[in-house]
Amino acid sequence: MLVLDAGDSLTGDRGPGTQSKGKSSVEAMNAMGYDAMALGEGDLARLGVSEIRERMKEARFPFLSANVVISGSGELLARPYITRQVDGHRIAIIGLTGKASLPGVEIRDPLTVAVEVVTRLRKQADIVILVSHAGLQVNQKIAAAVPGLDLIVSGGKGGYTPSPMFTKGGAVIVHADAPSPGHAGRRVGVGHWTFDAQGKITAQKWQSVALGPNIPSDPDMQAWAAKHR
Repeated sequence: MLVLDAGDSLTGDRGPGTQSKGKSSVEAMNAMGYDAMALGEGDLARLGVSEIRERMKEARFPFLSANVVISGSGELLARPYITRQVDGHRIAIIGLTGKASLPGVEIRDPLTVAVEVVTRLRKQADIVILVSHAGLQVNQKIAAAVPGLDLIVSGGKGGYTPSPMFTKGGAVIVHADAPSPGHAGRRVGVGHWTFDAQGKITAQKWQSVALGPNIPSDPDMQAWAAKHR
């Protein structure tokens, strides 16, 4: 199982994430066993480079972005991708950040960067996943223009999609529910994908699970949340 996040999940419209500058969000994601998250331009705008670097040190999972570069240096702020061995498959997980004009960084064009990185990694992995906060429209353009993508976990601008979107390029897109003020964390997306030996999707099941009172609380996370109220 892979636990992935499409970005802008560190701070929001209320505490404790806002007051702790995302520190409490990282603590919670560590406890839930996240594998990776895309670096969202919103969190970068609200926190800045220095705070983002602190959150990266605290996280037991990587922040991913193949297109955020420190101004004047050419240095990537985050890891561009990771690879994982899952059930006999070598999986590449690539991160992208949405375009924005922010101090201290240059955010390169997501489509151009996606072409470069996916082309290179397709030779090294039989499944390629993009975790992108570039927005649904941009991610659809990426899916159409970049061969070799299997799945896009999409965040940023775009309407809520209750089921996966199938693209002409063959990639599947699942787009995050954009939370309204005071209602973050209402749903979690759960996908089950079956791949053949060549890394092609042969079956899938997708659920957008509403996090209501019918789902029992995890005792450890409940205790953690009570401590941070």
